[in-house]
Amino acid sequence: MVKIRKTLVDYAAADRAYDYSAAEQIVLGVESLSYSLGDRDKLKVPLDSLYKAVKSDSEFDPARFAEAAKGAQRQF
Repeated sequence: MVKIRKTLVDYAAADRAYDYSAAEQIVLGVESLSYSLGDRDKLKVPLDSLYKAVKSDSEFDPARFAEAAKGAQRQF
């Protein structure tokens, strides 16, 4: 599960989640895996930054989401 979660974050950091729906699914997947792995609380800051980047469909910026993922990438 750790590898799957890291792959999702790496995918987002590579700016491949250029669609709001894809980015939102990545965030939900990363959070779900974090709950399963029992480290969700430890990863609250990077998860919150990813959530902030997908806060609104109308304001979604793929480049900003990729930057948030790059910042979170080191912590996963």
